Amino acid sequence: MQKIEYKKYSDFIHYAVENDCGRVYLLSVSQGFQRGDIFSERVDGGEAVLFWHYCGFAYISGKISEAFLEDVYKLMLNINNTRRFILMTDDDGTERFFQSKNGVCIERRYLFEYTEKRLLEIPVLPSGFEVKEINAELLSEIHGGIVPSLFWDSPDNFLKNGKGFCILDGSNIAAWAFSAAVSSSEIDIGVETAENYRGQGLAAAAAKMMIKYAFDAGKSPVWACHCNNAASKRLAEKIVFVKTSKCLIIKTEQI
Repeated sequence: MQKIEYKKYSDFIHYAVENDCGRVYLLSVSQGFQRGDIFSERVDGGEAVLFWHYCGFAYISGKISEAFLEDVYKLMLNINNTRRFILMTDDDGTERFFQSKNGVCIERRYLFEYTEKRLLEIPVLPSGFEVKEINAELLSEIHGGIVPSLFWDSPDNFLKNGKGFCILDGSNIAAWAFSAAVSSSEIDIGVETAENYRGQGLAAAAAKMMIKYAFDAGKSPVWACHCNNAASKRLAEKIVFVKTSKCLIIKTEQI
């Protein structure tokens, strides 16, 4: 399996488009919006490709062989602790391959689309709160589990190619929504609420601001979450996202 030079990433865009399991992440790398790695391997009758986004999400496309999956499995087991490797796939053969391997677990992830052609309503914030676009100062103050720094390699790259909004209570950041992945056609929305501010509809308001931004940019907003993340699923459905498919999450047991 060969690591591809960055200047050749655009040669793999067609492999990214073929993937139905979160293609915005593959395109974000191959189109140069976000950092990541691409690996390729010639197999009988074609080429197998691995996309590994900066955040740790990994995807495979092309003609997948067992030898290629063996190489992916070795990479999964031998990465360092500074970066995750979480394989997303809807391929039955890949599932059967990893079911036979030690040290991995297989879970499920839901994928959502915003099927409306416009934002259904403008967000209304509770009294005392205000919304601000994420700038360099706010970016450095956002702390949590789902944050821009998990998906973007640098503040400069996020501010150049990404977008986000914070809900503020005075100087406190109460909730935020941002572009976790960006392609020429889609924006995957990441969202979180600070623990002391949950249950007030703030995440929904921030997410709607991102939906509006996506439409204004001529892109489709998308959403995804672990199948056990009931809160994220409820929020997605509350703001009129529709679950369209699901895929596998394959990762080591340590993650």
